[in-house]
Order: sequence, then C-alpha cells, then structure tokens
Amino acid sequence: MKLFPFQEEGVSFLLDRKRAYLCDEMGLGKTPQAIVAARDLGIKRTMVVCPASVVENWKQEWETWKGPGKLAVISYAKLVRQNIVGDPGGGYTIILDEAHYCKTISAQRTKAALSIARTADRAWLLSGTPMPNDPRELWSVVKILWPEVAHHFGITNQFQWMDRWCIWSEGEYGYRVWGLKPDAKTLLIPQIRKLMLRRKIADVAIELPPLRTTVEWLPRDDSFGKELERLGMTGDAAHISTLRRVLGSHKAPLIAKQLVAELKEGNHQTVVMYHHRDTGSLLHETFDRAKLSVVGFDGAASSAQRQHAIDAFQDGKARIFLAQQTAAGIGITLTAASDIVLVEPSWSPEDNRQAIKRIHRIGQSAPCRARLFAVPDTIDAAIMKSTARKMDMIEEVIG
Repeated sequence: MKLFPFQEEGVSFLLDRKRAYLCDEMGLGKTPQAIVAARDLGIKRTMVVCPASVVENWKQEWETWKGPGKLAVISYAKLVRQNIVGDPGGGYTIILDEAHYCKTISAQRTKAALSIARTADRAWLLSGTPMPNDPRELWSVVKILWPEVAHHFGITNQFQWMDRWCIWSEGEYGYRVWGLKPDAKTLLIPQIRKLMLRRKIADVAIELPPLRTTVEWLPRDDSFGKELERLGMTGDAAHISTLRRVLGSHKAPLIAKQLVAELKEGNHQTVVMYHHRDTGSLLHETFDRAKLSVVGFDGAASSAQRQHAIDAFQDGKARIFLAQQTAAGIGITLTAASDIVLVEPSWSPEDNRQAIKRIHRIGQSAPCRARLFAVPDTIDAAIMKSTARKMDMIEEVIG
C-alpha cells in the first residue's frame, strides 16, 4: 500500500518532532501516517491510547501498514482503570488517538494519558477535532506537552488562558465562550499552528464524492407537550438532560418510520446514530418490526463486539448500522453506506462532523448525504444555533 503525497508530508511532520499534533480532517488517514512514521524510525516500542471503539482497528491497521516492534493498544478507560504510568527513559513512543479526549485537564483520563505522553521519547497526538468547542480545550495539552507556549504568554492556569483569548461570560452553569478576542487571531493562532498540522479534504489532491448536510425539521405534536407536562417540566436549563431524553423518544418513531419507507424502496445501507439508549431501543424496535437487518453497538460493547458489527456492515450483511454516537462517532469506517442520520445531534459541532465523516472518507465512492433531525421550538433549535457559533471559532483557530 502506498501513501498519498499529503500523507507523506504528514509522516515528515511527525518524524521531525518529538511532540506533534496531527489534526487532519476526519477521513484523511491519520492512523497510517503515524504507523509509517513509526516504521521509518524503526521504533521498538509503541503504545497507542485510543477510544475503545477503535482498539481492534488499530491492531489491524498496524499489521496492514507493517508497524514496527512491539505494539500495545489500550483504551482511555482501561488506562485509567489499570493505573498505567509513564516509563522515563523507556525508549518508547506514545500515540494518543482522538487526543481531544484529553481536553478536560481535571479528568482522570487526561491526567493519565498526558502524564505518559510527557515521559515518552516521542508523543504524537492525532485528532480531526483538537478543539471541539472553543480554545479552552487546548489548554491541557499545551500545559503538559508544550509548556513553552503558556510561558511565552505568561499564562499559568486555564482561567488565564480563557480570559486571554476568549470573549466569555459567567452564568449559573459555568463559563460560556462567545467568540475570540483579537489577540487570539494575531498571537495565539500562529503559535498553535507551529504545533499542529491540519489539512482539509479541499486542501489535498483527493477527490471525495460530494457531501450534502441538511437539518430536517420534524413536527412537534401534542404527545411531546403532554409528556413534558407529566414530568412537570418548565423548560429551564436545570432540565436540559431530561428535555433531550424526552425529545429523543419523541423523534425516534418518526425518524424510524421515514427511514423504513426509504429502505423498503431501495437497496442501500444507512448509518443511524443516537445519544440516549431509550432512543436507540425505540429505533431498533421499529426496524425489527419492518424486518430490516441491523447491526451496531452502544458504549457497553466490547472491542471485539464493536469490530464484529463494523465488519458485518462493511461486508453488506446488514442494511442499518445503529449505534450510540458517543461510542461509534469516531475512528471507524462505515463507507458501505453513503447515508447517515443523527437522531440526537450533539451540542459540539465537531462531534457531529466526526460522526458524519464515518461515511465520507477515503474509500467512499458514492455521493453522501448527512441528515440532522430536529424539532422546532425545542432545545434542538438552541443546539443548532450554538453549533453554528462554535463552528466559527473552530474555523478561525485551527482552520
């Protein structure tokens, strides 16, 4: 197998740095770039830390691209459970896949992963979404792996980092970032781009088929309002999680009915992602009644179960890939389908984009369609507005 020219440039970027952040857009093959870089260096020991959904995929890719030496692949969750620590002078390289998992500096997985990365001979971070929402999410990796950037600006904590670069306000539920200060554009962005390499599909000589993303609005009927009344819901922020759960249960049968009609008319495959398990169960029940074959998984599935579902779908053994977005929205390939539906879109625009890129990536030959389903005059409308604002910030900082 041969790399594309832009991927060879990515390999060179990693080879030239002991600490590097490869942030290519989803679907451009960050995994093979890291493996070939390790192979070119003849690295004897490599540890990959990644989400559970891609543990088996990393093992397969390592074999495909002839990765060198000994490989250990571990999920972020297992890294914390097993209390694995760094090995100074151990002569190993660590690869943090989906490194935006380390965005919260107080989280156990952030502390565990970045402490190991700090002691490794080389640390390569991979993510198509290094800043899922705003610049606060870059602080942890900057503080631990690139402290010279923080020192350069005289910044010692996350609040100073946010205050220096962001337009923000404090509400009842914490800080809210509204945009970037002028200094972020003139001072921070040049520094960040020294650490990161990011290419978009539009920037490289790869012709992926077109992708059309739309928001489809569903009717809000009496059943939704009655359920809120039964729960005594007022619609304020204190009930956001319950509002989203009730809304997901309201949307699931409407969306499933539409998808069943579409799938009965054609012979295509589709990917359907949800957030709440109740929503997933309602979707599955409708698909089962329609006698449509379904594979997929939620966050409780093992690595082997996840890979089995992916392989079955890619081999054409199921019409529908139904999965929890938090479990299946990153790191996997589902190019057997050219259609994806997000039943309960995330507050994070990058989470949604990550999920969509499961079908729109190298290996896809058909035009793709992504649909985000929403209900007007509900929390869905707030999510759509919030994601648009966040997308503007992300584009300015990382491109």
